[in-house]
Amino acid sequence: MNKIAALLEIQKLARDAQTENELGFVAVNKTNKITAYQQGVFWTYVDNVATILSVSGNVVLDNDGPYAQWVKDKINNYAKNKTNGIEYIAYDNQQMLGGKCNYIIPFTTKAEGLVGGLFIECDKEIGEDNKELLAEISEHYAQSLALIQLRHGNRSILSLGRLTRYKKYALIFGILLMLCPVRLSITAPAEIVAKSPIVIAAPYDGILDDISVNPGDAVTKETILATMDKTQIQSQKDTAEQAMRTAQVSLSRTGIESIRNSDKKTDLMRLRSEIKIKRIELNYASKLLKKADIIAPSDGIAIFSDISSLQNKPIKMGERIMMIANPSESELLIRVPAHALLPVHTGDETKFFLNVRPFNGMAATITAIGYQASVDDDGLLTYKIRAAMHDSNDVRIGWQGTAKIQTDWSILGYSLLRRPLIALRNMLGI
Repeated sequence: MNKIAALLEIQKLARDAQTENELGFVAVNKTNKITAYQQGVFWTYVDNVATILSVSGNVVLDNDGPYAQWVKDKINNYAKNKTNGIEYIAYDNQQMLGGKCNYIIPFTTKAEGLVGGLFIECDKEIGEDNKELLAEISEHYAQSLALIQLRHGNRSILSLGRLTRYKKYALIFGILLMLCPVRLSITAPAEIVAKSPIVIAAPYDGILDDISVNPGDAVTKETILATMDKTQIQSQKDTAEQAMRTAQVSLSRTGIESIRNSDKKTDLMRLRSEIKIKRIELNYASKLLKKADIIAPSDGIAIFSDISSLQNKPIKMGERIMMIANPSESELLIRVPAHALLPVHTGDETKFFLNVRPFNGMAATITAIGYQASVDDDGLLTYKIRAAMHDSNDVRIGWQGTAKIQTDWSILGYSLLRRPLIALRNMLGI
């Protein structure tokens, strides 16, 4: 009597379910009132594809995991063999998957056939009386699942016979709209950059003691731009000078002694070598001291972000401090993400909108296209495209905006679905 009451309760819960997930929760967590099992898996079967939706105990199951794939293989074999009724599935000793006794409980209707089912793992085989109760409840599950799928359009969604006249017109209009010719385009961030900037780098490892100019300042040739800390280099120079003087005194004294003692001539050779080394060290330190004052190699404007981000900070030799560029020689740099690139050619026209003038479009012509993508400072992998602006007056180096490059002709459907298709191809590995 308890199982009959449980059967009636489950039937009511199945009828009240509004979605597949609600029905799956009932199926995997309530069916054990009829027969005990360790784990229940609720799955649907639509268009010859089995999909696992729920697992007993609210466990989240990866549909691509080995256990899910094993369960799907058993379901597909069951559907392919067109077996009727509950089927026993043996424990997989090779892959160590499943329980001691596994069963597929199908949900089938006369109209749709197999719509889903339960896959349960038991410690022992279920009796014939429990199989009859499971077959009874599976019919109610099947009717509820078929109704939910029909209500939400999961089945026969492409059947024109079920569409109204207006829906048919809408479908035809949508298909024709997708076939409309359009030009493919690339939208990417753009920036006004110097055409031939001169990079100002640190002459040696040390502390950047002072920056004498502000970002955007006009500078002339030989202007001091920045100064490196001279303390360490001055100490090296003083040490080299002192060591060289000491070696010269020793050389003079040893030269006098070698007149009376020929054995001292060997020391003369060693001291001369030491003096050469110390002279080299002194010259190197002197050259570095001269380079401590970093000067502008030509006229232009100083391009860098901020004084506070560089001043009094340690810096390595060759690390960029700023750039000097001619403000009248600028170009447009477009950073196209690698996944968004389309066939682009030099000479193609592009239009860009600066953030400071979002409603005033400007034209440019592509002059160079990066052969290989590279990683930007923000971690984005992009192709660098450079373009010559038709009107470079009243623009400033460093201004940013958005560029739109129009490429080949195609249809609207391809334009809208190109990226989803690429993502699907990457996901499927084809």
